[in-house]
Amino acid sequence: MVILGFIVKGRPWAYLQPEVPGLSVVVHNMAKEPILINSFKCKPLSLFVGRSHEIRDIVEAQVGVPLNTVIAPQSRHSFSLLTKNELDESKPDSKVVITVGWSRTRSRRLPQFPIRIKKTVGFVRALMRVTRKQDDIFLDR
Repeated sequence: MVILGFIVKGRPWAYLQPEVPGLSVVVHNMAKEPILINSFKCKPLSLFVGRSHEIRDIVEAQVGVPLNTVIAPQSRHSFSLLTKNELDESKPDSKVVITVGWSRTRSRRLPQFPIRIKKTVGFVRALMRVTRKQDDIFLDR
């Protein structure tokens, strides 16, 4: 248990969260030192992660430009989860796996294991519907 606690201590959390511009992948740095987010890998390929919902960031995400974002200690950062039209054709019980590659900003001997968010296509679609409803409520004001 001591070894497991040593490996897990200070690992960031990653989760999906509906926000007004769209669905986001939130990475929460729990450590007392900055971390570097260096990659996102999504399955199915109809999902991809970008810095935000701006056109430039969407194009960079589609092309595959690395994000390389530093997250300060005890803080969180939101990345936009973007979809292509092929997601609508997927079965609701299909698996969605988002893998977050990260490392500490100072060198360590132990490798940092990636974080995986495992959901289903139906769950992602439901969160996107919630996001659209929040966006409609926000625009009605």
